[in-house]
Amino acid sequence: MDISIKIKSLLKRTKFYQNKIVNKYYLNINNRYNKLDKNKKIVCYYKKNKVNQYLDLFSKINIKLDSNSRFQMWLNLECYFVNLNVLADNMSVDYGIILNNSINSLIKKYEYKNNSIGQEYYKLLKGINLYLDRIINKIEIELKNSKKNEFYLWRSLELFKNMKNKKAETVEDVFQRVIFWSSIFWQSQHRLMGLGRMDKLLNNINFEGSDEELKVLIKDFYKTMHKYYLFKSNALIGDTGQIIILGGLENNNSYFCNKYTYAFIEALKEQPLPDPKILLRVAKSMPDDLLELALKCIATGVGSPLLSNDEIVVESLKELTEDENDAFNYVTSACWEPLIYGKSMDKNNLSCINYAQPIVDMYKDKEFFKCTRFEDVLNLYLKYLNIQLDNIKNRLDKIKWEKDPLISMFFSSCIDNDKDISEGGGSYNNYGILSVGLANAIDSLCIIRDLLSLGIEYQLEDLISNKNIANKEIEKIKRNKYFAKDDDNIVKLVKEILDFTNLNLKNYCNKFGGKIKWGLSSPGYIDLGKITEATFDGRDGGDPLSVHISSIDSISYTEIINFSSKIYYKGIRSNGNVVDLFISPNWINDNFEKFFLFIKASINVGFFQMQMNVVSSKQLIEAQLNPLKYPNLIVRVWGFSALFNDLPKEYQDLLIKRAKCCEGLNV
Repeated sequence: MDISIKIKSLLKRTKFYQNKIVNKYYLNINNRYNKLDKNKKIVCYYKKNKVNQYLDLFSKINIKLDSNSRFQMWLNLECYFVNLNVLADNMSVDYGIILNNSINSLIKKYEYKNNSIGQEYYKLLKGINLYLDRIINKIEIELKNSKKNEFYLWRSLELFKNMKNKKAETVEDVFQRVIFWSSIFWQSQHRLMGLGRMDKLLNNINFEGSDEELKVLIKDFYKTMHKYYLFKSNALIGDTGQIIILGGLENNNSYFCNKYTYAFIEALKEQPLPDPKILLRVAKSMPDDLLELALKCIATGVGSPLLSNDEIVVESLKELTEDENDAFNYVTSACWEPLIYGKSMDKNNLSCINYAQPIVDMYKDKEFFKCTRFEDVLNLYLKYLNIQLDNIKNRLDKIKWEKDPLISMFFSSCIDNDKDISEGGGSYNNYGILSVGLANAIDSLCIIRDLLSLGIEYQLEDLISNKNIANKEIEKIKRNKYFAKDDDNIVKLVKEILDFTNLNLKNYCNKFGGKIKWGLSSPGYIDLGKITEATFDGRDGGDPLSVHISSIDSISYTEIINFSSKIYYKGIRSNGNVVDLFISPNWINDNFEKFFLFIKASINVGFFQMQMNVVSSKQLIEAQLNPLKYPNLIVRVWGFSALFNDLPKEYQDLLIKRAKCCEGLNV
């Protein structure tokens, strides 16, 4: 080991270094820890045995009961759990293991396992059992001291006892267990943890109540999961990663859904919250009434569900799986990035390709103005794209993963292989990267192509300036928008750049034998835009980059779908490819049947994924000027829903700009 790396590794374990991290954590604006009393800070420091660190955490968590809530959830905001390296989070674990087993049955299962992983699980589960004993004892004391009829606490007492001694037998059992384990993930700093295929998890649970009673339970589940919204938020308020996956193709190509699929969507439609959010797996064979319900939910403006097209996604994932059946059982990371449920360690947002940056690198190269053919310009662009991709691979190789017995316990392959998830214990161990700015790159390159084909001479100032362009022909060409148009030449250029990306990345192999997955969506369009200089498409330096597969020109929705259907998504190209649409609420309300038929046809044509903002520019402008009048206005940001008032102004401005552009479009 390099001596400098060894020294850094040792320094990370010093109390001085950890105090520095802790103080930074408590001052994080999203977590609002700066308001806490310094004397209340609780720190679980790193110890060589990670299981012991979890046992320490379970003994320190302050249990906070809510007698007015059907389900119990608490997070000890004063408590900091130290992790030195990258965590295996931003995923949906398969909660089936803790629903189909009691804690005591799992303890018995692992008590006599001869491998080291099995013994770690045994100790961890014993610690969970003691934590449950503390919870049960606290509830019993509260009930003893209460003079009221604490119906919810009595029910909670039963649910926590069931957790110790029975498999989940009721909807309430399922919800309380998911809430409980989710809280442990959050408490140990696992961010952006999804909630899995909830309708599948509930499929064998017989609910004997009415549909309305079921919706009440789900609404209470939503409200409980929505607690600690600020703490759970990651890059922006609302970015929690608490995603529920519903529906989907089965390996016999039938479509799975049940009464729970409908109830989850109906509950969100009636009780619009920005979090948790829903992703609905759609397909040609899905029931029309389920798609109609999903679109009516979207029409409320809640931003969910995101639509993931199994006709394309499943086929794309088959090329990444050892068993093609695995492709049918996918969930997603926090936003949209597919991974195999209960088998994939895939961390899907480890880096981001900025397709606009090679445009900047290219025009700073003196060779650029010597190019007289578009082929030469494109080769220069690809040269700098290649450098960027190589740099990304080099950074990925340096990742060090945190040992994680908690997450490992939800992967059967970890116990089979006697490997922690941080050691490659998952069945699939791919790295995921995103991308941004493709539209900026395509538009910029097409502008150069048109200038060269017309023999128009240009200076750098003509290309990167939006004001006082002397040559009016250049000014006219710069107003053109190309990306997302269903034009053979544009599609060909997009394919050439994407094929080049794929060629660079396809032979990468990480230390666990995994690949790089990549896709055409990213949350980085504002942050990366800030550090990207001007491009030729009229975007000034520092302005936001283009968003997903979308257009800021008057391109019909149908054309965007046709364009997106011609992009190749299979294999490693499957890390989220979202068509992002803005639709006027009035248009949907006046043309719902036409909207329904458009979405149904789009599934057949073949988009990968789709999300929609259903809001008018007028609403957004008024909400920005008078936020108190619009406290509950929800918008779709990159892959999550958020309250408009919670967003920074730069995000609000971009949403307003895109809404203005898209208004008045017809299918």
